[in-house]
Amino acid sequence: GPLRGVDALKFQIFNALSNLSGRLRALQNRPPSRPELPALQASKGLRILVVEDDPDSAQSLRRLLELCGYKVTLAYSGREGLEAAQRTRPDIVLCDIGLPDTDGYELATALRRNPATAEARLIAVTAYGSENDQKRSREAGFQLHLVKPVKPENLLEELDKPAKKVGAGGA
Repeated sequence: GPLRGVDALKFQIFNALSNLSGRLRALQNRPPSRPELPALQASKGLRILVVEDDPDSAQSLRRLLELCGYKVTLAYSGREGLEAAQRTRPDIVLCDIGLPDTDGYELATALRRNPATAEARLIAVTAYGSENDQKRSREAGFQLHLVKPVKPENLLEELDKPAKKVGAGGA
């Protein structure tokens, strides 16, 4: 049958990575012109913390982000995520909502409360896509809610946008 869940995600990321490396080679071998993929210039050295309990998804995501010049830390649980965030002070946190020891909402709330991590840009990456889930993630402090499976190019595009200020837009 069709690939589902993690396998589908791995397959998509694998395809995107092959596409991306082909594209990178093409970009390197041709005269400079208008870059079509701004994310590929992302050697901004931004620090990204990925909190994701599925090791395969986490590793694939790390490979994708590192290809694009981000510095990536992985955490596989809420507790690890919290410790890693305090240690590495990430610019961006990509966080799964369903975690083994807590959920992404609680983690986001904790990160927002701690002055060391309060400024990080929080992005939920989750299979939970209902309006209620999106509302909860906003209330917990996430600025963006991406529903899995996320297309790698959409993710890179979002990472490239300037962060919205925390608490902007009412509530």
